[in-house]
Amino acid sequence: MPGIRTWPLHSSFIMSRMALAAKEGGAVGIRANSVNDIKAIKEAVDLPVIGIIKRDYPDMVPYITPTMKEIDELVNTGVDVIALDATINQDIEFLKEIFIKYPNQKFMADISTVEEGIRAGELGF
Repeated sequence: MPGIRTWPLHSSFIMSRMALAAKEGGAVGIRANSVNDIKAIKEAVDLPVIGIIKRDYPDMVPYITPTMKEIDELVNTGVDVIALDATINQDIEFLKEIFIKYPNQKFMADISTVEEGIRAGELGF
């Protein structure tokens, strides 16, 4: 169907099996997209999980964990680290707000430039 992304092998079960295969291959952590995938992966392996939620919003450029709604969803999974867009496209006030709301959560900044990396470090990533 046009406009709908589908992948032949995508399901939370398959993602959990891929995580197990990655662990057996020597992986020391897993990056996973979606609450359902994260829950299935956490049941299958005892590795740290970096969680993201890819979600499109009209008139919004950030796509990787773009709003507090996604942050809240990921925190509720007990994920070890939350990765999110920390590029110049993301609102700096939002980035500050996540550290205030969740001071004990680990966050990973997805960046594209050295300057964005410096800014992310200064914010607490």
